[in-house]
Amino acid sequence: MMISKTKSLISFQDLFAQAWKYYWQNFNRLMQLMLIAIPVGILGMIAVVGFISWDRVISLVLTNTVSIPMIGIAGSLIMIVSLMFLSSAIILGLVMKTAIFSMVLKKDSKSSFKQLWKLGREKYEAYFKAVFIADFFTLLWSLLLIIPGIIKGLQYSFAGLVALDKKTQSRDAFKESRRLITGRWWGVFWRLVLPTILFSVGTSVLAVIMGAQLGNKMDPTYGIVNSTAIFFLTPLFMAYIVELYLSLKKTR
Repeated sequence: MMISKTKSLISFQDLFAQAWKYYWQNFNRLMQLMLIAIPVGILGMIAVVGFISWDRVISLVLTNTVSIPMIGIAGSLIMIVSLMFLSSAIILGLVMKTAIFSMVLKKDSKSSFKQLWKLGREKYEAYFKAVFIADFFTLLWSLLLIIPGIIKGLQYSFAGLVALDKKTQSRDAFKESRRLITGRWWGVFWRLVLPTILFSVGTSVLAVIMGAQLGNKMDPTYGIVNSTAIFFLTPLFMAYIVELYLSLKKTR
């Protein structure tokens, strides 16, 4: 691992300030795109219910409660429908993320929701391919040891943005991502980890405060607070990542 040259990177304060500026100036359009997360969640919940039902069907077969032919048809239909809902949720989520990342990369302040949606649909496959392969190789490295997995995971972390920004193949996106990180691993690591820690701690503290006010009903309170925070802050964190990527490009 190479020692990072943090002086060549944008400071955490300036990085957050730039991300916040774009986030606040384009808040309405970012929230419109985030609304896609609602059908994503609904489709995902339906898929989970379907998988639970399928598991119930299998248990009925094992206990000989129903006939094999009947349950086989029902189980197959439930599994197919559940997979359809799950794949739809995944695709919608990818389109949303791709649209937001593309919007921030271009510093777009004028495109309509329809135009951004179209952009997301056109580019989500390239983004998904790069991210999927990056995650796959990170997993393989992690199976060896945790530390190599973390190192490689960070090296591949900007492959998806490179694929969107430069319209390159996944292999070239990996090379470019590694090139951007080389010599600045620790600087990039802390700039990514710190906001994640702050977000987790912040939502947990807020949930504890609200839970105390509502009679310590922590489970539903934490879920509501966390989901709300994720909904509103996800575009800010995505803008933060893009600003870090752009800084890496400028200073390399």
